[in-house]
Amino acid sequence: TCQLKKYIYNGHYSNSTDVNYYINSLSIPLKTRINFGRKIKIFLEAGGFIDLILRTQMKGTKHIYLNQNMQMSLVNSEFNENAGISGLNFGPSIGIGIKIPVMKHEFIFITDYIHGIRELSNNLDPIYNKYFRIKLGLKI
Repeated sequence: TCQLKKYIYNGHYSNSTDVNYYINSLSIPLKTRINFGRKIKIFLEAGGFIDLILRTQMKGTKHIYLNQNMQMSLVNSEFNENAGISGLNFGPSIGIGIKIPVMKHEFIFITDYIHGIRELSNNLDPIYNKYFRIKLGLKI
């Protein structure tokens, strides 16, 4: 997933702007599915998920205010570094989908919402991984 934070407070004399967080994880769904219909099946899914966070990156602009010789100056610098997020994310998940038979196969379309409830950041501004996703599949 990728999410943009327009402003992050880093401390009294520092902040970051336009920070993109890239979170790569392996997701394990834990859901129950209810199907409706005979030929074309519409289904609802509800349950939870566990994400194993594998790698994180953050890119943006850091602004640091320096006091040199009783004169305040602003130093801006671009950064691209490890975001320092690791471990697990978890929470509820809900979705809706449809299975459409095509010859001997099934075309599957699912949209769901993932609501991460664990705060992932170690800095002063909280980061939660919450998102909608669209999945397409073909059952062979």
